[in-house]
Amino acid sequence: MPRGKYLTEEERGKILVMKEVDFSIREIARRLGKSHKVVINFLRDQANYGKNKMGGPMKKLSPRTERLIVKTASNTLKSCNQIKKELNLDVSRWTIHRVLQENRNIVREKLMSAPKLLPRHKIARLEYARANMHRNWHNVSQC
Repeated sequence: MPRGKYLTEEERGKILVMKEVDFSIREIARRLGKSHKVVINFLRDQANYGKNKMGGPMKKLSPRTERLIVKTASNTLKSCNQIKKELNLDVSRWTIHRVLQENRNIVREKLMSAPKLLPRHKIARLEYARANMHRNWHNVSQC
């Protein structure tokens, strides 16, 4: 569940005053329109209330390494495994994939398969080129 907004300075002051006057925690919460858990958390550790705490495990990649991954993947067709080998990283390919997914500047899509160029196609291209080699393309009307 997402966190709500922190208590304002005014609300913190009201809580402290009401606690000195011996209001119960639930009564303070009811009067302020907050949950009793918010009031308890504030009273338990007033000095550190509202300060962010780092959560979760440490990141495996530094911001510099993440930038290097993005730079390497930019404008290429390299796979995550190829990037991992090229940069000699000791992380899984999924970690590299995650870095690329989180970056809004890199858009990776699966390539469409192109039809194979057959010998008859090559011959047709050469014939077209020979037939139009000396044409003045500035005089050709546009459709």
